[in-house]
Amino acid sequence: MLWAAVIFIASARSNPYQALAASLTEPVSPSTPGGLGRDELLGRFLHAGEYVVLAALTARALVWRSKPRFSLLAAALGLTALYALSDETHQLFVAGRSFELRDLALDITGAAVGLAGYSLIRLFWQIRAGKAPHG
Repeated sequence: MLWAAVIFIASARSNPYQALAASLTEPVSPSTPGGLGRDELLGRFLHAGEYVVLAALTARALVWRSKPRFSLLAAALGLTALYALSDETHQLFVAGRSFELRDLALDITGAAVGLAGYSLIRLFWQIRAGKAPHG
């Protein structure tokens, strides 16, 4: 998958936020919850966001023309979580990076959000096409 390669390339960088504009990475005032800087907040958002996309693409690939059964969505979540685990492990071999359980949790949370979004969008299109699921 192309998107998995994008994640891998970003993870292979010592500072994946280097390309961002300096104004986005300046620290936020200490009054923010937890005193987090913008780069930390942005990093957390990006960790979850990249896995929102990966999980939705994985679900799309697995479901394709069948019904989005729970087993297929669970498989998509499992595959995405395994990729997230391998990505965090990969970061052990990149200078300045490390394996972070918090990042793994953000990735898996993002994946769950991506699957929920995929399911809702698919349901919307089914209803719009007059093929609403029964039950």
